[in-house]
Amino acid sequence: MDMTACIAVDSREIARAFGRRHHNVLAAIDLVLRQCPAAVPHYRFEYHPVTAGLGGTRYVRHALIDREGFMLLAMSFPSTQRDTALTLALTLIGPSSLTAS
Repeated sequence: MDMTACIAVDSREIARAFGRRHHNVLAAIDLVLRQCPAAVPHYRFEYHPVTAGLGGTRYVRHALIDREGFMLLAMSFPSTQRDTALTLALTLIGPSSLTAS
C-alpha cells in the first residue's frame, strides 16, 4: 500500500491535539503494533533533525499515520480522550470520507 496518498496525520500533531508528550504517543503506537502486527502498513516511521544542546544535530523518530492507523491508535487512548479523538478524526480526515463506502 502506498501511504503517500492516504496520510491522515503526523504523530507530532496527535501529541499536540491530545496534550501528550510526543514520546508517549510513540509508545502508544509501539504498543498497538506489538498487540496487532497486522497494523504495520498503517504506520510509516521517519526521522527528522533536531538541534541538540551544544549545536549538534540529533534525529528524532515520528510516525505518519493513515486513517485506519489513527483509529487503532485512538481506541488505545482513555475514554476521557475519545471526544478529542473523534474531533481530530473529523477535522483531519473529513466527515465525508468516514461515511463513504
